[in-house]
Amino acid sequence: MFVPRLIEVKHRGLAEYGILGSRYTQLFDRKWIPNGAAADEPLLGTGDIQSLADLGNSFQVVRNMGIIPIDRSDLIAIAIPAALPALPLVAIEVPLKVIGMHLLHLLI
Repeated sequence: MFVPRLIEVKHRGLAEYGILGSRYTQLFDRKWIPNGAAADEPLLGTGDIQSLADLGNSFQVVRNMGIIPIDRSDLIAIAIPAALPALPLVAIEVPLKVIGMHLLHLLI
């Protein structure tokens, strides 16, 4: 239900942040790379570099956005409390060593 909308939002975000990032890096390059900025503007402490880093971090957030609204850690957080009440019954049928190995395999 959410996947098509999340895919759409991710693609739109990548396009919009990509355009913004491209424009910003071109302007940054023009200002700082060929000859450096004006002599009265020091490189250290300038907001340009911090803004470039912030823009890069924002783009990474959009790039890493998942298209499924739940991840593995959420599933584990739901599955463990749901499975705990059945553990004594399963322990009667299956040796605890086998259960432990399966749980360890799930977590790794």
